[in-house]
Amino acid sequence: MRIAGTLADVTASRLYDALTGLPNRTLMLDRIERAIARARRKSELIFALLVVSLDRFEVLQTQISEREIRTILATAGKRLQQLMRTADTVARLEGPNFAIHLDEIRHVSDARRVAGRVAEALGAPIELAGREFRLSTSIGIALSVTGYERPEDIVRDAFVAMNQARSGGGNRQEMFDQKMQSEVELRMRLEADLRRALERDEFQVFYQPIVSLETWRISGFEALVRWRHPERGLVSPAEFIPVAEETGQIVPIGEWVLRESSRQMKCWQDEHPELDLSISVNLSGRQVAEPDLVDTVARVIDETGLRPGSLKLELTETLLMHHYEGAIQKMHHLRDMGIKLSIDDFGTGYSSLSHLHRFPIDFLKVDRSFVGRVGQDARESEIVKVIVGLGRNLGMQVIAEGVETSEQAGFLRDLECEYGQGYYFARPLDAEAAGALLPHAVRPVESEEGIFLVPRVVDPPVASS
Repeated sequence: MRIAGTLADVTASRLYDALTGLPNRTLMLDRIERAIARARRKSELIFALLVVSLDRFEVLQTQISEREIRTILATAGKRLQQLMRTADTVARLEGPNFAIHLDEIRHVSDARRVAGRVAEALGAPIELAGREFRLSTSIGIALSVTGYERPEDIVRDAFVAMNQARSGGGNRQEMFDQKMQSEVELRMRLEADLRRALERDEFQVFYQPIVSLETWRISGFEALVRWRHPERGLVSPAEFIPVAEETGQIVPIGEWVLRESSRQMKCWQDEHPELDLSISVNLSGRQVAEPDLVDTVARVIDETGLRPGSLKLELTETLLMHHYEGAIQKMHHLRDMGIKLSIDDFGTGYSSLSHLHRFPIDFLKVDRSFVGRVGQDARESEIVKVIVGLGRNLGMQVIAEGVETSEQAGFLRDLECEYGQGYYFARPLDAEAAGALLPHAVRPVESEEGIFLVPRVVDPPVASS
């Protein structure tokens, strides 16, 4: 008996990016760790880390082929490598993000100067198949003078500064500073609290009515999650949802919202069998990317007893384009189960009509930014008309979000838009307040506390139950 085999050194493949040939995150972290150790021995040594991100890369991915995307990334990596000194390290982290470790710089201004050269080099045109592409970059800079013990921390702070540059419109650079440090500490506390929030039963589902513009009856609700923090009180979804998305916490939170809202809708259906009610639940990009999404939804349906046709899952245009191939397959599986599908915030993303017809969509939701300007801006009114007409021609029903005035409601009703949703009808309500409206047709009234739905006693008449 004998054993025959081969031996290969795979160290390089584990430490270098296959596409660009640059060091990867692992090797970059090793270089930074060594720089931190040198800085401990000689406090006068300063180094910097730049995180460089190509702006609007997600949009670019929908416009050109995968081969062209790879060429652009390889070209960007090569240009960055050519700019650097021998002692510096350029790495590709993931996607359109690169990192540059500037070793032993003399002054803070050196890092800014290099960032300017990087932006200029990557901004030079790239020619592909007779077309010219120009890239802009968001660059975050973190300096060793802040005092780091772990390489992961300076990478995190450089990313924070890069995201600050991106949120400012991109094509700019930001230096990590004390203000950002405070924001990082706040975010870290928020992340820690968010991980415990589900265990502590701190989340609550609120329900915003979706009203038939023909009958003024409630046809269903959109489920909206709220977080009642034990110290801070009600935390805005705009604050915690992005954090949950980035950390992956949105997956268990989203499943909880799906289960809780489905359970509540089943209770309402049992109480009011004469009503044809539905519940709309938003799906995040992380949820769509989960391989067991379809199984999760099927399990919730089975556990709660909700009719599949009563569940509407809402996805944004941007999400659909970003997860195009994976999303379309899962959507067909969900549709086969009888579940309804809706495109949320329609008109604000970057989907193309050539792709739209491939998605098995039942509903379009007109974004509130268009509806809110009906009656004020003729162009926005025309956009709403076009979207309602598009939905009708594609065999979809249309829901208008952000309805706040009687003029907007009347305009939409004249267009034969099927449904409306917004503060004109009701703010998001807790389950008890939402359930109290169900036996009635409704009318909006304004009070000191806001605009609420109340039972409508005339025009149109309420059918006896």
